[in-house]
Amino acid sequence: MYVKLGDIDIFYTIAGVGPTCLVPSLAGTPIYERTFTPALQDVMQLVFVELRGNRTATGEIDALTFDAMVDDLDGVRRALDLGRVAVLGHSAHSSLALAYAARYPEQTSHVLAIAGAPGMTAGVAARTATYWDLVASPERKRILAENRARLTEEVLARLTPSERFIASYAANGPLCFPDPTYDCTPLWEGHEQISDRLFARFWGPQGQFVTFDPEANLPNVVAPVFIAQGVFDFVTPPHVWAGELEKLPNATYRAFERSGHYPQLDEREPFGEAVAGWLGRSR
Repeated sequence: MYVKLGDIDIFYTIAGVGPTCLVPSLAGTPIYERTFTPALQDVMQLVFVELRGNRTATGEIDALTFDAMVDDLDGVRRALDLGRVAVLGHSAHSSLALAYAARYPEQTSHVLAIAGAPGMTAGVAARTATYWDLVASPERKRILAENRARLTEEVLARLTPSERFIASYAANGPLCFPDPTYDCTPLWEGHEQISDRLFARFWGPQGQFVTFDPEANLPNVVAPVFIAQGVFDFVTPPHVWAGELEKLPNATYRAFERSGHYPQLDEREPFGEAVAGWLGRSR
């Protein structure tokens, strides 16, 4: 389904029952549909929104900003007449969810920041690197090095942009999953229009996600926030929130001990139960 915002038709799809929750993405939502729906379909009505990329046209990529994506997410909410909503952000998209709640407090009932970080700051990068160095096993490090070595420039040159992204992500599986040999490629089925330029625009070293300022935003998030991190997540390790949680007026933190970057997949039932319990306590 599509909703028109200005000259852009934004793709969205809905699953589950319960309080409405927006799930935004700038890289497509099929992987979120596959991993969040089984865990939360009896807990929340999930509205997956492809703000740009995949089934939504990118438009003028160089003109896109983080702030504009936050506003477009509220545009989707208004166009669909959803009223007050929860917002769930996974990984870097957790910044979108937190920024939305800070900018639109009257429209935000709850925030879920799953496998995210309080910002793409130098401190977060340093803590992430230290966690990998100290916690990752020699076997995990070896598998990651071997995976990356197989992705030569010659191999990558034969792939489409989407195929390159998925192959690189799968090669980095030891950073994301408890089992370092897990092949996540099937989770990405349906991500056929991933844009290299869009990814660089938002995830790059000077990308738009870097513009999220936790010092300015976190104290303004008055809605209850559920933060979920995986102990085997080497992308955003569980301790990236150290020293940051107190900036949120109403935060609940949960580390999932058998999970990586996708606790909704790795510990589906405990994850769903934890979210349901938190929602019940924070209404």
